[in-house]
Amino acid sequence: MPPDPATDGRWRWSLIVLAGLVPFAADMLRNFQLFAPGQLAGSFAAVLGGTTVVYGLCALSIAVLGRRCPALRRRAGAVFAGAAALVFAAFLCDANLTELRQVFGWPRPAALGAVLALFVLYWAVASRLGARKTSLLLLALLAFRAGQAGWAVASSARRGDDLLSAREIGLYEQVKLARTPNIYFLCLESYHGFDAMRELYGFDNADFRAFLERTGFVVVPHALSNYSFTMTSLQSFFQMGHHYAAGAFGNHDSLYARGFISGSGTYYNPVLRILKRSGYDIVYLLPSDYYYRPGAGLVDHSLLDRSWRFAPLKVSLARFIGREPDTLVPEYPRRVADALAGWPLDRPAFFFAKLGAEHSARGYDYRTGREAFVAQYVETVIRENRKIEALCRQIAERDPQGIIVLAGDHGA
Repeated sequence: MPPDPATDGRWRWSLIVLAGLVPFAADMLRNFQLFAPGQLAGSFAAVLGGTTVVYGLCALSIAVLGRRCPALRRRAGAVFAGAAALVFAAFLCDANLTELRQVFGWPRPAALGAVLALFVLYWAVASRLGARKTSLLLLALLAFRAGQAGWAVASSARRGDDLLSAREIGLYEQVKLARTPNIYFLCLESYHGFDAMRELYGFDNADFRAFLERTGFVVVPHALSNYSFTMTSLQSFFQMGHHYAAGAFGNHDSLYARGFISGSGTYYNPVLRILKRSGYDIVYLLPSDYYYRPGAGLVDHSLLDRSWRFAPLKVSLARFIGREPDTLVPEYPRRVADALAGWPLDRPAFFFAKLGAEHSARGYDYRTGREAFVAQYVETVIRENRKIEALCRQIAERDPQGIIVLAGDHGA
């Protein structure tokens, strides 16, 4: 039975709005831990406003053009269904293209064809069911995804500090530092251990190792990472122990990681708590707001004071927004060096910065492009070694009593 035009017309706004809100909400149910509440609220409001504009344009077009073309008024339901299908496909485009190309190895034209087929299929279904039934179907889909997310969260620890036992927390709370030198924690992105670099890439990073030993570093032999993502590695560093991805959630992220990294709320960060109790300033000299949101937790100073309000939209509309949601620090290595050079030495501080090789180049395919990737990775490591060495020399000359920790977070 075709939908009743009179009843169905009252659902056309919700048809288009839900076509945007449902896939966006589904993305956020897996990725909410990436963002601050204000960013989530701002992005949901933007989706609501944008889809309402689409509805308004459809209604205005039908009202104006329908005077000259009565057939358009009769087909108004199909027009609204087409607009909803366009919104729905736009929000699913990036996720589908990425998965079809990277996981299933589809060529770009085939992946685009699949997205187009999804658009046509949704248009046909929405036209057949009508605005009311399609809206209810979208709400049912959202309820199902919310149930999945709730189950994932419930299956993890109930609270962030459940990942540390009461006994461990009790011990950490009793720690008193005999000395309070400045501590410089430099996380080296995509840095393997020396053995792994030789085995995987045939590259002997001996010059860098010689610099470390000559400068007074203790080099741990045969070091391996237990985690393949920066967030889980950082959580392990700050937790001072393995969590075995107990808080793993969403797109290769960690439900509790940002809470641990910044010491926010109930997320007990033993490193920051011990240092704060000993009179340390916590100084995060990080390249972007990806790792924590400015002003969060126990962090006293950073290179950033804001986050992009609409960063969550990048998860669903990456190809349409066209720029990274991270609030980036311009000229980052220089800003770090300047901040350390000008920091007063009369009060202890814990400095957390991030250097290293960053991630592999766009489009790298391990099945066909390994040789080129290895060459680029080795070249990048050699270049970044010089930056790391320069910063370590600067710190050692200005603050000879300081402690520098270099830690590779995971492989390339």
